[in-house]
Amino acid sequence: MSHQALANSVPVPRLDVRIRKSRGKLTVAGPEHVFELEGVILDIWKMIDGSRTIRDIGALISEEYDVPVGEAVDDTAEALMELVEHGLLTLRSDDE
Repeated sequence: MSHQALANSVPVPRLDVRIRKSRGKLTVAGPEHVFELEGVILDIWKMIDGSRTIRDIGALISEEYDVPVGEAVDDTAEALMELVEHGLLTLRSDDE
């Protein structure tokens, strides 16, 4: 699925994900993988609220980092898909 097709999906952290803050980083642990989030990916994670779509989050990142919206949406989708693939997030449709 293309990043633009994913743009209307809403990322949601899995219920079994463990989160810990430490020294400006966020450690996110799923069933099999652990990630330390910082920088842009940390900003993206903080914007996940169960109602914002990937497009919405990308638009906010575009404003925050002064990059074109399309580029920010693509980069946001790519980053979030990696977290989905590692079992930290699920995606639901915008109309659910």
